[in-house]
Amino acid sequence: MAIRQRVPEAVPQEWIHWFQWSDTDAFVSTFTGRAFPTPEAVREAWPAARRAVWLQTHRFMAPRAAAAFDAITVESREYVLSTCQVAGPFDFIGTLERLSVDRGNLAAFERRERIASAELRDILTLFRADLDAIEETARQLTAWTGPEYLRPYPHSLGSAKTYGEGITR
Repeated sequence: MAIRQRVPEAVPQEWIHWFQWSDTDAFVSTFTGRAFPTPEAVREAWPAARRAVWLQTHRFMAPRAAAAFDAITVESREYVLSTCQVAGPFDFIGTLERLSVDRGNLAAFERRERIASAELRDILTLFRADLDAIEETARQLTAWTGPEYLRPYPHSLGSAKTYGEGITR
């Protein structure tokens, strides 16, 4: 799938940087200094910067601003990564519950923000594929029959590739 690399020219590069590297979910500071001057400025800037920030976000993740302002989450990935090597059977049901929330949040965003979701359609298609890959990984972890201490870590749920690179699974 080809990803449109279009970034509106009106989006200052520092906004993209601030959304990516802010040290809090308030986006008013970074580790190197101030970012947006006020929380209101952040809320106003996000719609214009949304696509550019997603393009620079690593696969299997959502920008923190997308979680903060659009309620798009990837709690299922964090759950799989944090529980995959815990003693006992892998918690497939817990993963499915979190996937249901993640998919529900994405669907709610698409209903609520029709224009924004249309602008992100290609990226959200990849994001949805990532959620599917999380589910498949959870199925594989559940099917593991070897000793639990040898259960493989799901390295496939991380990527140096970004949504903007258009990598498909």
